[in-house]
Amino acid sequence: GMTPPPSARSPLTTCPPRTRWAGWPFGGPREAPASRLVEQPGRTTWGAFDGSGRLVARAVDREQQHWFGGQLVPATGIAGVAVDVEVRGRGVARTLLTHLLHMARDRGAAVATLFPTVPTPYRAVGCEQVGALTWWRVPTSDLASLRPPRDVELRRADDGDVGAITGLYDGLARAGNGLLERRGPLFDTTAGGELCIGADRVAQ
Repeated sequence: GMTPPPSARSPLTTCPPRTRWAGWPFGGPREAPASRLVEQPGRTTWGAFDGSGRLVARAVDREQQHWFGGQLVPATGIAGVAVDVEVRGRGVARTLLTHLLHMARDRGAAVATLFPTVPTPYRAVGCEQVGALTWWRVPTSDLASLRPPRDVELRRADDGDVGAITGLYDGLARAGNGLLERRGPLFDTTAGGELCIGADRVAQ
């Protein structure tokens, strides 16, 4: 028969290493890579477990802030949500996300943000789409005729430009609503950090 839905009660850093990883719903390994077995400041990974203690779902609470009205608002960035295929459709994601949101609120988060792959589980806990990430494809040949003004030097950015790039982003973020504050333990703004070589690179 059906067993009760798994419950979400433990941060995964308190669990045995083999239970911390839930990449297998997306075709990944069952055992976590070494990089995921260490404390990561600014991140708390919560897990849902079945009656035998087996990890069946996970979700990450990223401690971050967003700019609204010129002020920083504490937030949770929901990430890394995964539910084992064997327990989907039984409310596991809702149980886990509800727990994560309660814990994030207890630490002061007032906003939750995420990039959903599907909307249903997140709408069930109060989220709604408020923006879109749009990609434009432009043939590089169309850019060949563009020339910078004569008083502008065009060159490849390097590590020495990180401070200037960070300052430009800070000014843009403060003037708008919803943009992420890219400072703190989750972000490396040092020379050679993620601004230059990471997923959010803008310098290369």
